[in-house]
Amino acid sequence: MRRELQQVLNLFELDINLSIQFDVSRILGSLTPEDISNIIEDVNRKLGNRIVINSNLDKLLYTEGASWNKHRACLQGTRQPVIDEIMAWTRDSGSTNTAEIFLLTGVAGSGKTSLAHSIAQQCSEEGTLLTSFFFQRGTAGLNEPKGLVTTLARDLARVSPAIAETIAFAIEDDPALPTARSLSHQFQRLVIEPLEAHPIQQPRVVVIDALEEGCSDDVDFLFILRDDIPRLQAAIRVFVTSRPDNDIMRYFSSDIRRHSIDITGRNNRADILHYIRHRLDEIDSHSPFNLGSDWRQEDLVISLAEKSEGLFIWASFVVREIERSMSPEDTLRVISSTNTTSPSPGKKMDGLYAAILRRCNWDDVGFRNGYSLLMGALIVSKTPLSISAVQQLHRASDARLIERVMSALGSILPNPSGPSRPLQLIHSSFREFITLRADPPYSIDEKFHSQRLAHLCLQTLNEALATDIPGVGYLVDVEPSFDESLSATIISPERLSDAAWYACRFWIDHVLDMKSPSHEFAELFKTFISLHLIRWVELVVALGRYREWSPVWNWMKDRLPAVLMDIEFEIKFSQSIHCASICLSSMGRRREALESIRDATSIRRALFARDRSRFLLTFSSSLDMLSRRLSDLGYHDDALTYSQEAVALRRELVKEFSHVHSLDLVKVLMTHSNCLNYTSAQKALETIQEASLLCQEALKTNKTPECQWLYAKCLYTVSLRLSEQGQEQDALDKVQEAVNLFRQHYQASPSLSESTLVLSLNHLSNCWSNLGEFDDALEVMQEAVDICRKRPNAFRVELAMSLNNISSRYNDTGDSQQALTMVKEANDRYRSLAKLYPSVFNIELATVLNNQSNILSALGRTDDALASVEECVQLYRRYLSRLPSRRKFEFTKALNNLSTCLSATGRGERACDVLDEAIKFNESLSAQHPIEAKSELAMSFTNLSSTLGDVGQKARASEAAQCAAGLYRDLASGYPDSYQAQLATALYNSSEYQSAIGQHSRALEAIEEAITIYKELAEELPAVHSKDLKDALMLESQCKEHLARGTLETLRLTD
Repeated sequence: MRRELQQVLNLFELDINLSIQFDVSRILGSLTPEDISNIIEDVNRKLGNRIVINSNLDKLLYTEGASWNKHRACLQGTRQPVIDEIMAWTRDSGSTNTAEIFLLTGVAGSGKTSLAHSIAQQCSEEGTLLTSFFFQRGTAGLNEPKGLVTTLARDLARVSPAIAETIAFAIEDDPALPTARSLSHQFQRLVIEPLEAHPIQQPRVVVIDALEEGCSDDVDFLFILRDDIPRLQAAIRVFVTSRPDNDIMRYFSSDIRRHSIDITGRNNRADILHYIRHRLDEIDSHSPFNLGSDWRQEDLVISLAEKSEGLFIWASFVVREIERSMSPEDTLRVISSTNTTSPSPGKKMDGLYAAILRRCNWDDVGFRNGYSLLMGALIVSKTPLSISAVQQLHRASDARLIERVMSALGSILPNPSGPSRPLQLIHSSFREFITLRADPPYSIDEKFHSQRLAHLCLQTLNEALATDIPGVGYLVDVEPSFDESLSATIISPERLSDAAWYACRFWIDHVLDMKSPSHEFAELFKTFISLHLIRWVELVVALGRYREWSPVWNWMKDRLPAVLMDIEFEIKFSQSIHCASICLSSMGRRREALESIRDATSIRRALFARDRSRFLLTFSSSLDMLSRRLSDLGYHDDALTYSQEAVALRRELVKEFSHVHSLDLVKVLMTHSNCLNYTSAQKALETIQEASLLCQEALKTNKTPECQWLYAKCLYTVSLRLSEQGQEQDALDKVQEAVNLFRQHYQASPSLSESTLVLSLNHLSNCWSNLGEFDDALEVMQEAVDICRKRPNAFRVELAMSLNNISSRYNDTGDSQQALTMVKEANDRYRSLAKLYPSVFNIELATVLNNQSNILSALGRTDDALASVEECVQLYRRYLSRLPSRRKFEFTKALNNLSTCLSATGRGERACDVLDEAIKFNESLSAQHPIEAKSELAMSFTNLSSTLGDVGQKARASEAAQCAAGLYRDLASGYPDSYQAQLATALYNSSEYQSAIGQHSRALEAIEEAITIYKELAEELPAVHSKDLKDALMLESQCKEHLARGTLETLRLTD
């Protein structure tokens, strides 16, 4: 029977598979190669978006070791009434309108944590667990709430793709969000807003254990529990455990759900008896000794349960002692018969810990020393230390002591599975006992041992950094080239021991804890500062995270003024961290680059105050770089402030030393021009023109490559500024001169000037294109692409940009198919870059998508063009708040293109709505950028007139066309070379729609004005404007014909 059933199932499975294969083959057969290509492209795009989202989510700290553990849950059959009560509450999300909190309180050792693990496990099995976070006072990352919100956000992102996308976009919008100091700000952006945008229906449970161990010194999260959790929707349930500390309890409102563990209650005592019986059964089953049948007599077991006085941790602890004993039956008898009754649970645990420690051999000096060394290191370490790290930090004899002591402390220090696994104390109450309440020799002085660990860290670093470490030295006596190219070398992390890496990361924290450093420590510190400090910076830049130096600097001034670095070393160190900022920036670590240059600027400011003339140049150099780093992160106002200070100092230098430092002034003027461009385009232009004139003057006597390179860079920047203001011919002249200079540099030193040459070629091509010289523009772009293709890995960004531009040039010359090939490659390359640095390259991807849409439209692929520009607009919307105001006009260009694609696919009404949005957005930018806003506004009105005409709203189309003509007339009066062609087009459109609504006389006036302009344009650029002139003349003829017909009709009616 079973064999026949299996045969039937096999035949059914075969039939299903054949049917599916047939259906798939039929579907594939109906698709064209172009359809398949589009499907693959769409899948790749969605996959790319998913990768970008995951890349952003990965920036959120996901705290290691914070989640639930089934092995730490309650024993099955215990705590059932309270578990049932809590689980019923988690499922009942319809009884309130907002999120709820369930607060479970109990004394230390009452079993709150095991209950929390059980609740988390059951919620996980039911599919309702959102996140769990178990605080631990002695573990870095688990002893503060910093990682809770980010861990919650990471888990929240798994609820739905829409929520994940919203969280990822929030990070894109604010790159500092993952490390923001304000937990409330993080919670708002990463939890509240995503849930408001995408409400969830099913209950989702957050489990937070031992609140007092993570929030006693940081109340930010307590405010979130009080003020922000009630703002969440009812589907969110937050289960919290805590000791009933007044400092914690006062943050909870009186109307939340509460349950207090009654350790004296009958159910609690019955559960402990059940737990003890179960554990003794396990000991009986697994003990290597023959214990006999009566070793765990019932009266002894009951006595043991009664002596626990309701504390699970006590019961767990003594059972562990029985299990580890050489004679479990005797240990059970002794503990059961000992009078251990205490007046309070805390004192009871203290008594138990004291009893365990009393059995150690405190008369042995070696044990006493080893205990102090081991426990001291574990208590004050900033992150859990492994056995190997603890031993490596200590000298050999102390390391041997620590190893021996560990075996005697198994009850309170469970052995990890290997030497590289972190050591954990059995319970937070033991930490409190030995640091707060225990007497010698059990007590541990945290301040003393933190200072001792500071000593050990510096000792370890002095030894480790004195050895040969391949790759170090890249920040020693280094001077970046005049194009500021510098990168960190590769250093293998295997070159550092666990202890040395711990010391690298945390020596600063331990040193800052010291109040009165000893003479011996001062000598260690002096050795580290004078011999190894720069090498340490090189390691943290290459392998870890840059640590701000200013707190140590201030500590030195207060605690060790005698060890302050001498002036020559300050000079050397400030130069190293100045260069570290260049390395960090090139690695995409922009915030660390900012921290590094802030430190360098701080040191150099102090040096400058001591000797103004000697340090003016280097100080202003750091100010200049600080300005650029701030600008990189969008802090444009602060960047401008520091740039102004740098310029003022360099002007002072030039005034005193005439032309000797004119090039130094040029460098900061270039930065200053970039900063000014966010607020005043005209001032930005004037500033870079001043820099250009200074370079030009310097070149009369200074023919060095640096001077020529700076002059070319100035010309290139002047051209950018002119082009932004519509002065295309002047922009072309400047960039041509710059390109010629960059080409000379490229021939002499290709590796130095390739990137700059490629950028200038791209801009030169844009200038040619803006003037209608499309063949020249294409030729220049081909040169740029060829340079990049020689080293595609080194010039990934430049190649992607150049491919996008050359696709536009091919489209301009009519080769739209080749244009599509190029833009697709650009698309792929920018998507790859966006996976690594989404906040930087998704904006550039948007520009590529807009260009790709234009090319697809030229090929008649209107649906594909629409899909491309819709993705483009979506990206712009995502990043709009982070775009500099000048670049926001790219968004309006994308909206205009979207409206065109919508019209082409028969969605005229929606196209009009999009254009209305573009017009309002342009108007919002007009105060800050009047010329650009007016230009884009005119374009939007031009497109709106065409779209309204297409949907039959001729009167509104005429009004829009007249608005566009008026705007272009204003622009052309100030910039005739830039806006005459657009004015002529607007006048043509106005004439066409006025004629359509019977206003033939006004239509004729408009087209005659357009013809006058087209005649001038056709003389200069016949290839571009001859057809426009021909069309305008035809429209003029039609207007005259309409007027003549109207006149005849009037005469006829009069007769």
